[in-house]
Amino acid sequence: MQRSAFPARPIFPLLVVAVLSACNDASQAVGVEPQARRRTPTPAPVTATVAVTPAAASLAVGGTVQLTATLRDASGNAITGRTVTWSSASSAIATVSATGLVTAMAAGGTSISASAD
Repeated sequence: MQRSAFPARPIFPLLVVAVLSACNDASQAVGVEPQARRRTPTPAPVTATVAVTPAAASLAVGGTVQLTATLRDASGNAITGRTVTWSSASSAIATVSATGLVTAMAAGGTSISASAD
């Protein structure tokens, strides 16, 4: 029988160290996610203000003007990706499309409003 230059040692302790080293980071273990790495969904910002531009317009009957709505949260940050709903206080005076295009229908004054989901 040939003798090795290294004394015979059990392999098991070496394997345990290797397995523990491989699993030392709990995020690497299957099905385990540390609390600090979990992603909490960010709530959608709440619309605090809706600003319509231009704020006023004078149109001849049949004339049009394109309005835009800017949505902002309570901190003043712009909010995008929301649906804006447009409405006219008097559609006999002016109509407004889903995209904010106002058309003057008759002489007079009315208000156009924008709201967001």
